[in-house]
Formats: sequence, structure tokens, C-alpha cells
Amino acid sequence: MKWLKRIGIVVVAVLVLAGGAGAVMELRSPKARAIDAAKKFEATPERIARGKYIVEAQTHCLFCHSDHDWSMHGAPHLPGMTGAGWDLPYADNKMPGRVFAPNITPDPETGIGAIPDDAIARAIREGVGHDGRALFMMPSMDHFRNLSDEEVASIVVFLRTLPPVKKQRELTQIQIPVRWIMKFGPKPLTSRFPRLTRPRRSRAASIWPRSACAPSATRRSTSTTSRCLEWRSPAARSS
Repeated sequence: MKWLKRIGIVVVAVLVLAGGAGAVMELRSPKARAIDAAKKFEATPERIARGKYIVEAQTHCLFCHSDHDWSMHGAPHLPGMTGAGWDLPYADNKMPGRVFAPNITPDPETGIGAIPDDAIARAIREGVGHDGRALFMMPSMDHFRNLSDEEVASIVVFLRTLPPVKKQRELTQIQIPVRWIMKFGPKPLTSRFPRLTRPRRSRAASIWPRSACAPSATRRSTSTTSRCLEWRSPAARSS
């Protein structure tokens, strides 16, 4: 019966090691630079206009961060809910957990109103929330890392011009092991990231190389549009 005892010891050792590794991963924080809470992006008309273009025509931030009326052509935002976040249909789309796009309007209690500009910029390009969490990014945070300093400043400035909406969203809860893997994704930007010098037509492609909701400026427009619409609610898709 010694072999049974040995097997039991091995099993216990494996369980202890696995439990310890799991605890380490749960407590592990993603790599992140310290934010400069005093940093403030100047809200110039040029930046607001540039941010509006990037948000609405390139990165499509408001698609995932707004509730939609799926019964109408084009699925417009619900009145008064632009930027107020979205409870994504995570179960129907087989996502690795419960996913909620947060409120990004300047409401000080439920949105980004009380969050420093630099913390918002870090979340956009580096995938780390203002509270230090690794964010579940859609599309991948690597695409947004291509945004220059001026572009991300313009985005932040524009978002602060949205009408504030008081709408609390739940925190995204990603399942193991995906939430552990996510912690290795963020890569701090510790130096200035100036504007990229590349042809104008390639700017959107540099940010959205493989996004399911990329700007439809190519022959893939029909397929990308259909994939975007898959993020509707189950009831809307069956109608």
C-alpha cells in the first residue's frame, strides 16, 4: 500500500503547488507606469475636433460604450445614453466572462469625470484601468498603442465634452485562466510617442489591423459590418 501513500503525497503536493500558483496569479498586478494625476490635456478646438474624428470614425469607442436601439436601421445609440457604457451580450457571444463596457461620459460618480487625464490615456493605450486592473480590451490593446500622444490627448479631451450620464456599470469579471493571461498584456509606455509619419490612408489600418468593427474602407466592408452587428442582443438578432 506504500504506492497509494506515495500517490497521495504527490497529489497533495501538486494541489498545493497549483493553489499557490493560483494565489500568486490572483494577487499579481499588471505592469503599469505611475500616472501623473496633475497632468491635464488642454482642450483646444483643434483637439476636440480631432478627438471627435478619431472616436467616431477610426476607433469607434462609442460603439461598445453606448446602449443601442437594435430595432432601428444602423442601431443608433439610445437617446441620452451615448458613452454611458454597455452591458455586452457576453453569454450569447461566448465571451470568457461577464463583460461590461464602462461609462466614459464625464459624470464624476459613474463615469470618467473624477479620473485624471493621464489615467484615461493609460487605460486607452496601455490597457490598465485607473484602479490598476488589467483591462479586457476589445479590440486588443496593441491596436491602440499605435495612437500618438497628441491623438490620445485629443480622445480624452473629446470624451470630456460628452454630456454626462449617471449610469453605473458593473465591473467586468473574466474567467480563469483568461484573466491571468490578461495581466501579462499591458506594456507601459515610458517615453513620448510622437505622431507617426505614414500615409494618411494607413492611419486607420494602423489602429485597426484586425478589428471586427474596423472602418469599412475596403472590400471587407460587408463582412466587417455583419460581424459588428453580431454584438446585438439575442432578441434583436432573431428579429
